[in-house]
Amino acid sequence: MSEVIVHACSTLCNPDLLSEQQVRAELKRANDELFGKDLKIIELKEQVHALNATLVKLAKLQLAGNYRDIYSEMQRLAVHYQEQTAAHSARQAH
Repeated sequence: MSEVIVHACSTLCNPDLLSEQQVRAELKRANDELFGKDLKIIELKEQVHALNATLVKLAKLQLAGNYRDIYSEMQRLAVHYQEQTAAHSARQAH
């Protein structure tokens, strides 16, 4: 896989240099950021589960020698890939 993965880390600050109001604001910001990251983790876990199920299905079809169904599954994945690529391109265009 030659695609570069970019990850923005959470920012850090020194709470000893902040007023109580600033600490509260920073805590709220950090909690909101963590909640957003939790939602992203859930989304990614769902994607991993779906990919794993697809790979297991393909492996079972291969072991059974069911090449027609492997081809059908690969066609379904190719269509899905094309749809995702088109959607990604459309998002980048806007």
